[in-house]
Amino acid sequence: MTIRHAGREVVSELEPLYATLHEHQASIAPTLAGMPARSSDESWRRRRAEYDRWLATPGAFVLLAERAGKTVGYALVSLADGFQGWTSGEQVADVLDLVVVPEERGHGIGSALMNAVERDLAAAGIAEVRLRVIAANAQALQFYAARGMMPISQTLLRRINVTG
Repeated sequence: MTIRHAGREVVSELEPLYATLHEHQASIAPTLAGMPARSSDESWRRRRAEYDRWLATPGAFVLLAERAGKTVGYALVSLADGFQGWTSGEQVADVLDLVVVPEERGHGIGSALMNAVERDLAAAGIAEVRLRVIAANAQALQFYAARGMMPISQTLLRRINVTG
């Protein structure tokens, strides 16, 4: 397996891999606070727009994990301002998606991608990396905890009645 650095030019290639992430997330959390999961196509349409926006940020990148000429995973990373109320670097990295195709999960690809992300960030002088995990994704939570990541906040959601 090799890991290749890329940028906005590969976004179109990520659609089938992103679909596997979306399907996995929808299978473990079919609803979030009563909201049903979107279709894979609609989810990708929305996420692709975000990828384009995030990758336009200076310093943002994609790492592609490839085996035998096939992309089997990726990590998409963007940079944001550091924390205001806590002493952090001027920039903090956000791993916005880490995807490994289902048949390759559990074979070290996620770890290799995160190791490469952390090496790239350290070389750029960025000392903090954060990400979000769906609360129901116990396997991902265990993976990141084993890497030394810890919860720092919680996202709460409640549906409200909208009139109009």
